[in-house]
Amino acid sequence: MCGITGVLGPYANLQNTKSLARESLENLQQRGPDNQNLKSGDGFILGHSRLSIIDLSDAGNQPVTCSNNRYHMVYNGEVYNYRELRQELKLLGYHFNSSSDTEVVFYSLCEWGKKALEKFNGFFSLAFIDAESKTSFLARDRFGIKPLYYIFKNNSLCFASELKSLLPYLEKEALLDKVSLAIYLQLTYIPAPFSILKNARKLMPGQLVEFSHGQIKLYNFYDLLSKKDNLNPAMSQYSYQEKCEHLSLKLSRSIEKRLVSDAPLGSFLSGGIDSGIVTGLAAKACPTLKSFSVGFDENRLHDETPYALSCAKKFQTNHEVIRVCQKDYHSSIDDILNYIDEPFADSSAIPFYLLSKKVKEHVSVALSGDGADELFAGYNKYKAEFYIRNSAFLRILSHIPLPWNILPKSRESKIGNISRQFQKFINASKLSPSQRYLELCRFNNEQSVFSLFTSEFLEDFDYREYTNRLSSLNSIQNPSSINDVLFNDMNLILPNDMLHKVDLMSMANSLEVRVPFLDHDIVEFSLGLAPKDKINSKMNKKILQDTFKDLLPPELYNRPKQGFSVPLMNWFSGDYYQKIHHNWLNIEQVKSQKIFNVEKIERIKQSIRSGKSNDLQALIWSLIVWQNSQSKIF
Repeated sequence: MCGITGVLGPYANLQNTKSLARESLENLQQRGPDNQNLKSGDGFILGHSRLSIIDLSDAGNQPVTCSNNRYHMVYNGEVYNYRELRQELKLLGYHFNSSSDTEVVFYSLCEWGKKALEKFNGFFSLAFIDAESKTSFLARDRFGIKPLYYIFKNNSLCFASELKSLLPYLEKEALLDKVSLAIYLQLTYIPAPFSILKNARKLMPGQLVEFSHGQIKLYNFYDLLSKKDNLNPAMSQYSYQEKCEHLSLKLSRSIEKRLVSDAPLGSFLSGGIDSGIVTGLAAKACPTLKSFSVGFDENRLHDETPYALSCAKKFQTNHEVIRVCQKDYHSSIDDILNYIDEPFADSSAIPFYLLSKKVKEHVSVALSGDGADELFAGYNKYKAEFYIRNSAFLRILSHIPLPWNILPKSRESKIGNISRQFQKFINASKLSPSQRYLELCRFNNEQSVFSLFTSEFLEDFDYREYTNRLSSLNSIQNPSSINDVLFNDMNLILPNDMLHKVDLMSMANSLEVRVPFLDHDIVEFSLGLAPKDKINSKMNKKILQDTFKDLLPPELYNRPKQGFSVPLMNWFSGDYYQKIHHNWLNIEQVKSQKIFNVEKIERIKQSIRSGKSNDLQALIWSLIVWQNSQSKIF
């Protein structure tokens, strides 16, 4: 697990580019604190910042170069089937000097080129150079677990694991992408391939960019959409019980692969179904497994530690509860904001940062249950989608003019959260499936976001590009089943929000997080299941719960789904109001930016002070993150 950076092409030969590459590499220090190296040659610079996980010796350091100096590589990630690939390569005459997966990945690319990417089971972003043919390529893993940013300038390709690390190559030519800003303020993140900068892009999951003779071409080495239509017929031959047996075997194998580590390893154990299954299966294979959960002292509504302790007792793990109080939040907010480069405002990143920080004190690798909700229909919005599609009564109820709008809405109380969710359900039920999908993805509605912008900002706003991008967020334009909705989330929310959050906050603490549910064998299996295998009127993640009912404590079943949540509005109207007023949303600064309507910002600040802005918390946090990010980027 590492950070990578580099330049491919004639720009690499300029006198000052190497110093820019050093600056870029320094910005990746937290991703890889164990070793940093820079290598340059004719037409390339490669940089690597290492977090040592497999083969802790210097033999695992990068960049990697072959003996005849033809091939070069930098690589960030883990390939779990490296031992099998090593044996295959040995039969072809390759000799190994280390026990790391890095050397296996490198020789695989030397032997098979781009075709090697299809052989890898794991997650990665990488750059590979063939100096003889003067071709090279960048690649990102199938589901976007690891990020990679790039720019094309001076007939050259520059890349880095994070936007902050890409900025030196731009040499103060960062250009705001207004469409990205408008979408960010609605979703709280910016979907790939776009970034907050016009002149920077992100590789899509399963994509590579080939660079040759000053030209770039984009390819997909893995395309789940092309596989999707063939998956369901293949699974229909099995009974439900047989599907459960297949799932149990596949997930057990996936977890076993992800237990390989020469650094200390543990597991997140939130108290939910997903992390419970991962930890339970991991504990069977690793009796000394350490597990970790986080408890919220001032937010008992979202405290799942009693369920986590129940799991830990049954699995007999070496368990630690990490207690988090408001003081911990406050002491970490600045660190979190300073680490975020491209604006990203999913507030659950805050407790995940704190969890990662504490877990890193004990282990360098942690297993996570991420991905299960998108694969097996775990979120509450899937239940809403199910009822909209299947309940005539609720569809009728949604059109009765009852005063839903006057009810209090807040994530910080049980009644307020139910009211918030029900209002969203009512609004969504009146829309077409395609419109509904986008609406349920939004944290802030389109009208409120555009009302924030000044007329000057909107003068040259590209509305056609904006409409096209919104349309592209639906991989399946008109979802006809729950499976189509899940597929869209696999392509949008999972890589751009959930996995980005995990990567960003874990790497801020030099912690590697592995996600067993996102083994491509399990992903393809899940997409082949019928919707009824995943969700019905009584149960989300049906097949997951049925398959592992004997593994988990009974109290984990039939309980409401919870997630990381923070009392943002309490902070905004309390300890953080002065900082919001004088720093983040300082009116003079807002005026000078010429982006936001001053009167609108003043109104938001007044609502914070009055304590009547619970429905604005996502928008306020998005504005804070943006204000903090833009000061570092532009």
